[in-house]
Amino acid sequence: WDAAVIEKSLPVKIALTTLSVPTIKEMVVNRPIDGRLVREWFEELGQAQAIKVNQQIMIGVAEGEGIDEMVRRIRGTAKNRYRDGILARSRREIESVVRTSVSGVVNNVRQATYRANADVVKAVQWVSTLDYRTCEVCAAYDGQVFGLHDGPRPPQHYGCRCTTVPVCKSWKELGFGFKEMPASERAAMNGRVADKVTYGQWLKGQGRQTQEVALGKRKAQLFRSGKLGVRDFVDDRGRILTLKELEALD
Repeated sequence: WDAAVIEKSLPVKIALTTLSVPTIKEMVVNRPIDGRLVREWFEELGQAQAIKVNQQIMIGVAEGEGIDEMVRRIRGTAKNRYRDGILARSRREIESVVRTSVSGVVNNVRQATYRANADVVKAVQWVSTLDYRTCEVCAAYDGQVFGLHDGPRPPQHYGCRCTTVPVCKSWKELGFGFKEMPASERAAMNGRVADKVTYGQWLKGQGRQTQEVALGKRKAQLFRSGKLGVRDFVDDRGRILTLKELEALD
């Protein structure tokens, strides 16, 4: 798939280097994601779920609840479609672990594919989701271009939805006389926008409520003032600055 993305960006067909199945399998099994292997993510999830269930049973016993009440505490209630129990929360955690694991594996393979085709791909661009759920770190990275061997990569955190796209060499750099490709589009929560629109530019065009949900009330005020952009909310190491630090910048 990643090789196809590169091919789509080129005016002529070029033989690209693809990764072998054993190489991809090795990445899935042995390449850490946020410091842990995929199996460790799921092992920890199982342990955490067992601990939570045991905690609820102990609470139920201490409060003199019957079996049915303890089951409702763990499974949830029919009234709320079983969304209010421990297992419902565990399903959400499982979804987040799966999302993070898939993101990590896909991005590991993606980076290796880009590097294997360094004769065509010169850099990597960060792409964040344009909605109010994107964290400040990912919002700051959106649209930034990093070298093939440096800079941050997704996933940056548990449940990260970010990805990267290849920055291919220009036609001139590749030795072709073609005109540059016209700009394309990218998805946002309320429609499609030009692909060069960054998270900060997109957020600037949103209403006050969306800005405050995304950033918090005070940070949204600083953002609307025009004195600080979303990239100012994070330092060079990817640390989110405190309000006190931001107000000092302002």
